[in-house]
Amino acid sequence: MIQQFKNNHAIRATLLVLFIFLLLTGCSKKNTNNDLEFTFDNNNNYTGFKNAKKMSVSDAIKNGYYISENGYIVSGEDKWDEFVNKANDNTETQIRMMKIVEDKDYLEYIDFFYRDELYYAFSSNTSDSVKVGYKYLHVLEESKENDIKMFFIVLSNEEKLTYNQVMADLLSSQANDVNDSILVWGIK
Repeated sequence: MIQQFKNNHAIRATLLVLFIFLLLTGCSKKNTNNDLEFTFDNNNNYTGFKNAKKMSVSDAIKNGYYISENGYIVSGEDKWDEFVNKANDNTETQIRMMKIVEDKDYLEYIDFFYRDELYYAFSSNTSDSVKVGYKYLHVLEESKENDIKMFFIVLSNEEKLTYNQVMADLLSSQANDVNDSILVWGIK
């Protein structure tokens, strides 16, 4: 009976050690939207991409990113809606957008933040990501044929903007209206 107790105790101890080992080695930390850090260097440049790694679309989906592939939103609309709703409730929030263009081997991350009643966006493809806040986030859509929608995400200090204003400004040789804005486009 004492020998059986020792064997059961040894099995339990072995299982406990194995469980702890699996917990520590098998659960690598995901880089999710909640892990984004609103951090800056001495020159006030965003440093949140220093640990960003190229990843597959399936991994980005697992991490809860808002994903644009070849211009089309393919995942994360619910996460984007959550970001917008939290910001509308004046709650600090953040989300990472992953933009991929496969035929050009293009990858870009855009980190959006809402802090202290201002919106911020930083691109992984820009060397100069200085901290500049904007009062408003506009999601502007235009309906197209076959229920395809072109849209713009615009961070701006302009309270009122329309899809047509942004499109006209983009096509104009004297772009004025959205110059002091951050613009991201996509297709739904």
